[in-house]
Amino acid sequence: MTAPLDLGWARFGEPVDDWFCLARFSGPHREIVLDVVARATETPGETLRAACEVGEAAHLASGLRLALEHPVAHARMGAAPAPWT
Repeated sequence: MTAPLDLGWARFGEPVDDWFCLARFSGPHREIVLDVVARATETPGETLRAACEVGEAAHLASGLRLALEHPVAHARMGAAPAPWT
């Protein structure tokens, strides 16, 4: 498997966190990426997909928590145009 490696958030943790990020940002190739990772890591596909779903839910919950704790700051960020548009 060949993929770009970004160590910007390098930390000790569950390897599935990295697989989740790789799959999450793979766009229409998500299922292919998950199949390749499952084979390369010898992880059952269903186990990997379930772990990625948990990662997605945790990511969403974290964002919601931050938005609720800092509503003014997050309202401003949501109103600003994305830098790439």
